[in-house]
Amino acid sequence: MQQFNHIVKNDWGRIVALLTNYLNDIDLAEDAMQDALESALIHWQKNGIPNNPQAWLFTTAKHKALDKIRRAQNFACKQQYQQQYQQQYQQLLELDSQSDTKENDYTIPDERLRLIFTCCHPAIDSSVSVALTLRLLGGLTTQEIAKAFLLKTETMAQRIVRGKKKIKQAGIAYEIPEKEDFSQRLDTVLKVLYFIFNEGYVASSGDKAIRHS
Repeated sequence: MQQFNHIVKNDWGRIVALLTNYLNDIDLAEDAMQDALESALIHWQKNGIPNNPQAWLFTTAKHKALDKIRRAQNFACKQQYQQQYQQQYQQLLELDSQSDTKENDYTIPDERLRLIFTCCHPAIDSSVSVALTLRLLGGLTTQEIAKAFLLKTETMAQRIVRGKKKIKQAGIAYEIPEKEDFSQRLDTVLKVLYFIFNEGYVASSGDKAIRHS
């Protein structure tokens, strides 16, 4: 269990970010990752932790997302939603056919900073993108983010939800920006790094003042 918790703490943000880039849907990525972790608790307890647990989680979460889209498609009541889910499902199937990711040959790149640049999209208000990035990549809880912004947890939770809705409604893609576009996002990225540093240097919760992960 200790090793499982360590994997979750260290790799949650990285895997969810890659899933978000793959699915272009934050909520679906987080739900799929949560489902994958539940499966991991069952399978790893029985069969042991695989050689590449990050790849196992990514692949399992990807399959969970496909299953979720398929179920949503089957039970969708309105034609517009049926078309949306059908299109999303077909796109993922095409991606899977083009690149069959296996557990033993898939490695997750350690590009956390580039992924932070990805999340800090200039079309999203800075206060929203910072909060979303801290939640998605920084490993901070909604309560910890709210404390950093001097806001109530409920207020921050609503801000994060509104940010996710805007991304979905505006069709903002989670793609790594070109080098020349980095400057547009730099201020927001620096804010994210500042908040992560603060949480690590003066932890808002726990028994230790300095948080290492």
